[in-house]
Amino acid sequence: MAPGDVAEQLERILANKLFSPSPRLGAFLRYVVTKTQSGEAESIKEYAIGVEVFERGAAFDPRLDNIVRIQAARLRARLVEYYTEEGSADPVIITIPKGTYVPEWRAASEDAPTRDPPPNRTRVAVLPFVNLSSDSENEYFSDGLTDEIINRLAAVPGLQVVARTSAFSFKGRNQDVREIGRQLNVGVVLEGTVRKAGAQIRVTTQLIDVNSGFHLFSHTYRRQMRDVFDLQDELAGSVAAEISPGAQPIRAAASQTPNVEGYNAYLQGLFAMSSKFADLDICINCFRNALSFDPQYAAAWAGMSHGYFLLAWFYRAPSEIVMPLSREAAAKSVELDPDSPLGLHSLATAECVMEWQWASAESRFRRALALQPSLTIGCIEYVVFCLVPQLRFKEACALLESALTLDPFNPLLHAVAIHIYGRLGHYEQALRQYSTALRIAPEYPPIAVTAGMAHEWNGNLDLAVELYRRCCELSGDAPYPLSCLTHSLARKGEKAEARRLLKKLEAGPIVAASDLARVYCGLRDLSKTLDCLEEAARSKCMHLLRVTGDPRFHWLLPEPRFRAILHQMGLPLPA
Repeated sequence: MAPGDVAEQLERILANKLFSPSPRLGAFLRYVVTKTQSGEAESIKEYAIGVEVFERGAAFDPRLDNIVRIQAARLRARLVEYYTEEGSADPVIITIPKGTYVPEWRAASEDAPTRDPPPNRTRVAVLPFVNLSSDSENEYFSDGLTDEIINRLAAVPGLQVVARTSAFSFKGRNQDVREIGRQLNVGVVLEGTVRKAGAQIRVTTQLIDVNSGFHLFSHTYRRQMRDVFDLQDELAGSVAAEISPGAQPIRAAASQTPNVEGYNAYLQGLFAMSSKFADLDICINCFRNALSFDPQYAAAWAGMSHGYFLLAWFYRAPSEIVMPLSREAAAKSVELDPDSPLGLHSLATAECVMEWQWASAESRFRRALALQPSLTIGCIEYVVFCLVPQLRFKEACALLESALTLDPFNPLLHAVAIHIYGRLGHYEQALRQYSTALRIAPEYPPIAVTAGMAHEWNGNLDLAVELYRRCCELSGDAPYPLSCLTHSLARKGEKAEARRLLKKLEAGPIVAASDLARVYCGLRDLSKTLDCLEEAARSKCMHLLRVTGDPRFHWLLPEPRFRAILHQMGLPLPA
């Protein structure tokens, strides 16, 4: 590569809006690139950068002043962001590998991926069926019918079905089906419309080959509401027969109900639960209503269990009150239908957060994922509540990367992936995941908080604080991101603001002892940190599992009281 190509790329980067407002960062990049080009790479040392770029003076001591390390991390992060966004088509890629300040460059053509063959027909997406009913409130039914078809097809051996969240991210978009298929990396797409009038249902479907754009079939089904389950089986069977001849969908009969009113209430519960978790009380009441029609309705018990769990996780109700209800409902669901994926996931989650029964929980998680690989929330719960507390980060990473192939537009999945990459020390990978996640859901709070943790674990408190503030803004000062912000401010030395935010956290309607422990951890108040952690363990606080695999608490490892908590929970000590 000609020196002029690298110089031209350097100027292109420095003129970009990511670098132009930061002259010191630009000077840092120019310094290391110029030195390397002139054959002086061996002179690029921390001391020289501190003196010549950051003007620290001859007395600069890198052991006492970490300005160069902090700014190098910032520079690496900006380069990753630049090449993920504006610089994605640039001809030259400049990087600064971690562990050195000497840059490397290569032609972008060297990174050009080989073109994968188009996906075959065994990868299918079911797009949200469009509600054509005169009553817009029937949308719950068209969404629920889509869910049921996704679940039935996901049970067919050999089929890979895009998960609900990614499929529903295209709801309401006037976009070419072939382009949607390409974005979801599927071979076929099923779309349809639903018209419901009283007890009458009319469903029209089209199965489309993404590569050719041809319609593989177009069917219209007219049924009575009482025959809705037969309709679902017939429709799923038609799709399976077309794309995987000889295969038949597995019927989830044990989770069904013969009661039409109960089924309608169940679908209304699912619809409320999917509304960004804003209607959790409504969804639980809907599931309770479904059970009033049919107490043996396993799917409704599973939905109620998950609703109670979400109430606790989002600090909407005390976990010590609603998590036992969640466990009871999950156990009932699995008793009625041992193969209920959501029931198994919910029961496994309760065993993790309430009982610390890791082996039993893992067995249920694995069984549920085998039954329905596209149930992403179950994968996330397995990672967050089972694998991460046990420090099994590589397994978690592999599971998430597999899940992303079926649910590439799920923002929570991306947020958890950022967390895992950050915890593994794969900082640049975490930043790339963050950039991808922002394109999908720029205002989704968990994306900001997990990126903040990745920065904090990498020693970049300034960037961590910035992202924690952003998450607090987006979430209305939700307790967990607020505790993260307060911790990082305390570690920066801004203890007055940290104590002010601590009072705000303590004044909340529901206060988790583990969140208070995080703040006292930042303030380095050993006694209060341990007191709060012991209270969290005593009360089986579900949010305690956010502590056990977190390096921010590793300074406590020599403390017998902290080690006793981990031993009580049956968890390993971090290395």
